[in-house]
Amino acid sequence: MKRVAFDHPKVRRLQTLLCVPHYAVIGILESLWHFVAKHAPAGDIGRWGDAEIAAAIDWPANNADRLIESLTQAGWLDIDTTHRLIVHDWHDHADDAVHMALARRCTPFASGAKPKLARLSAREREKIEPELDRACAQHTHDVATANALPEPEPVPEPEPVSSRPGQAPDVGDRELAEHLWRLVKALQPTRKPPDLNRWANSIRLMREQDGRTHESIRDLFEWANRDPFWQTNILSPDKLRQKFDDLQLKLTRPNHATNHKPESPAVVRRELFDDLPTFTSGAATDS
Repeated sequence: MKRVAFDHPKVRRLQTLLCVPHYAVIGILESLWHFVAKHAPAGDIGRWGDAEIAAAIDWPANNADRLIESLTQAGWLDIDTTHRLIVHDWHDHADDAVHMALARRCTPFASGAKPKLARLSAREREKIEPELDRACAQHTHDVATANALPEPEPVPEPEPVSSRPGQAPDVGDRELAEHLWRLVKALQPTRKPPDLNRWANSIRLMREQDGRTHESIRDLFEWANRDPFWQTNILSPDKLRQKFDDLQLKLTRPNHATNHKPESPAVVRRELFDDLPTFTSGAATDS
């Protein structure tokens, strides 16, 4: 680890989020860098699962989501649409051996940064640099293409969907499904429309089998939609149903660092969703 990073505010932030001593955070980050250098030299650490990343730095695998969430919130990992997760500014943290290995493979960093060529011989640089420049340009083009906005796609017409004979979503289930889709669409404009009938059916099952209400489903989904980590993981009612209890616990438990509870769903709605149509059980209106 660079000396300037040893006492960086991001280190202290991670220490607070994980509730561990300062020396433990240094060990976690050093172990992370060694793992990335060996197994994801371009910085595309998202190729590995959360449990595998946790195991690499000797963090309990059953609490891997907390580790990844904390690393993301502290700014050490970035959420990426192509690689899932990349190491923030890995081209600055990586040592010369990583730069040389990527350069010789004519491979840019996952962030698109160009490896340093200073340690290569003049002959190697002359041979490698044009090809490496082309690879970096292609990476930039691919990212731009992936992020390009497509033509708006119509929301499919509703069709009855049910997992049990004689049961079907009601109007409120369908309207809430449309509301959740608008939130996901605002976050990921290029995402293809889902089967809203299936979404509505999942909401029905949450009500009938799990004892949830339209309001609790809406509030928890909106909270996840604004969270830097969960907004890329909770993108459908099915996923929300799987993680409902875990998310509800995270939403309601006090923050370890400040001893204050996170913002309530009502505050979140006022601050972030005023520009989207508002859902009310049984009727959808535009705000």
